[in-house]
Amino acid sequence: MKFLHIIFIFCYIISTKCDNIPRVWNRIPEYNVNYRILDFLNNNFINNCFEYIESPTHLRLKCWRENRLSSVDIEIDKDKYDNKMYLDIEPYESIVV
Repeated sequence: MKFLHIIFIFCYIISTKCDNIPRVWNRIPEYNVNYRILDFLNNNFINNCFEYIESPTHLRLKCWRENRLSSVDIEIDKDKYDNKMYLDIEPYESIVV
């Protein structure tokens, strides 16, 4: 019975950490990551930007994209269990200066 409780708790922990989205991770050749990021930005028509370095691991950009102001965040997560870099692009509904 105790074994079933342990398995139930283990399954619960795994299910809460998962977002149920299947992903295929493609390897980027070593020393080519910067080119891949540039390709991504170019393919999404990200240009004409202003930058703000939020922290040593977080770069924020405000860019003009398709006649709209968009926010681009490049963030390296420094969690002890998770080393990920996030690149998030979101359009703004209005411009506040």
